[in-house]
Amino acid sequence: MATQFIDKYLASPPYYGHSNIAHSAFIKNTIEGTGGFDRSKGMWHTSHVHRMIDLVAYGKFQPYGIEPNWNAEFLEKARTYAADAEAAWLSKSVEAKLNRAASEETIAVGKKRTLEAVRLRPASPAPTLTDRDREALRAKAKAEQAEKITGNGGGKRARNAVSSQTLRKQQAAAKSFFVKAVR
Repeated sequence: MATQFIDKYLASPPYYGHSNIAHSAFIKNTIEGTGGFDRSKGMWHTSHVHRMIDLVAYGKFQPYGIEPNWNAEFLEKARTYAADAEAAWLSKSVEAKLNRAASEETIAVGKKRTLEAVRLRPASPAPTLTDRDREALRAKAKAEQAEKITGNGGGKRARNAVSSQTLRKQQAAAKSFFVKAVR
């Protein structure tokens, strides 16, 4: 009958239990980060099986629902339970690592096959230009640039564009006007 209670207790964390108030500081330090004191139930609890085993082994914690005379059997089963849980976790992590390594290897092989399957064609030679072709390209580039600047093709002056001579005359007139206005 004790075995059923012990198995049920171990299978359902968090592990609740009673202790003497004099041991509260020790229990608090031992279960730090994995449990605490539940005020509504008036009991300490921990979710870490190894910490619970240590508390019971020191005799400062009595698991809730487990009789004190069952403690020896309880500790034996708890240690077995912890070792089995750890072994299961390790086997899962090792299996996960093996699966990850296998998938990475499959991906690497697939990439290698893809790279091998892609045929690279040789680079085509650069076109050779004659002097006449180069001159034609330069003339075309100059014409495009002139068109961008003036807004019309052929480099002709636009109707509203002002010649440089007219511009100089306008600047001189403005300067003389401002000089007269300042005097």
